[in-house]
Amino acid sequence: MTQPQAECTGNTFIDDEVLTKHLGLSQKDLGRYRNSKLVPLMPDFYVGDAADLEAYADIARKMGGVMGVFTKK
Repeated sequence: MTQPQAECTGNTFIDDEVLTKHLGLSQKDLGRYRNSKLVPLMPDFYVGDAADLEAYADIARKMGGVMGVFTKK
């Protein structure tokens, strides 16, 4: 966001990497953006490790099943 355009044109940036490496936020700071303390933040969909994304999806499916018990009328 603050780099000279000629030095960073054509790059793709990942939000949590920019926030931690360039703006100095910690993983704890990023934790404020979680919808649930039980479900981790979603890994990067396009450039992340496919195994990490699948693990996240499994947790989300399990939590959805548990949460459905409490949200069904």
